[in-house]
Amino acid sequence: VMTTEGCQGCLEHPCVEVCPKKAVHMEGGRSHIDESSCIKCGKCVEACPYNAIIKQERPCTKACGMNAIGSDEYGRAEIDQEKCVSCGQCLVSCPFSAIVDKGQIFQTIMAIKSETPVYAILAPAIAGQFQNMKNTKIRGAFQALGFTDVREVAIGADLCATQEAIDFLEEVPEKLPFMATSCCPAWSVMAKKLFPEYANCISMALTPMVLTARLIKREHPDAKIVFIGPCAAKKLEAMRKSVRSEVDFVLTFEEMDGIFDAKHVDIENIEEDPEGVNDASTDGRNFAVAGGVA
Repeated sequence: VMTTEGCQGCLEHPCVEVCPKKAVHMEGGRSHIDESSCIKCGKCVEACPYNAIIKQERPCTKACGMNAIGSDEYGRAEIDQEKCVSCGQCLVSCPFSAIVDKGQIFQTIMAIKSETPVYAILAPAIAGQFQNMKNTKIRGAFQALGFTDVREVAIGADLCATQEAIDFLEEVPEKLPFMATSCCPAWSVMAKKLFPEYANCISMALTPMVLTARLIKREHPDAKIVFIGPCAAKKLEAMRKSVRSEVDFVLTFEEMDGIFDAKHVDIENIEEDPEGVNDASTDGRNFAVAGGVA
């Protein structure tokens, strides 16, 4: 929290009056903030009639809901991996693109160039990400890149909802006071870190991504599976060792868009497949926005 050149040295000096820690005082006719006493509450910011006091925050720190970003001895942003849940909010908030997630584009391309079958499993949100990629063009677009075939993660959502509903009926409220979904890795890691006493209330059902990958591996055990979705946290889920995900690589929609662009795939003129990708139910496709198992 800092005083700018806009300070007018008010006679009332409301910034001094509202500070609960007496960290603000008048010095040389201007408001001065003692940083060692300031608790960053923002009361002086609200009280200043000239908007001369500002609260300057790193965009990444402001976006982080886990307070995982601080500063090192040189004033540079530093991520505490013990607190981080890989939600990606700092990544999208950084105006300098100084924070990046670990990409697996190279590994995916090398897998496609090999003789190994490579399946893309897609989050239903792809319909909103690529506006000109109709359901009937999805398979053709990915096969143009060299993917063997495409599956919708909504298939796994149907299976997940069924399993989670069974567990819910058996365990709530007899064994557990409530049940929380397991489907978002950032959410489940956050919940376990902040509320360890309720960790056992998080569903043990496998996520739609994992269930879809396992379905494909059952039919094609040697295949490589690439999950494509909006969330960087899925990279964390695919890498964890406690539950094998069967997902080999994870790409975000942004990374996928870059691959389409680099390969000059003209989605607009892709030949349409009349069957499209219709392996899942409508409820499965709306799983993420309809309350999951609910």
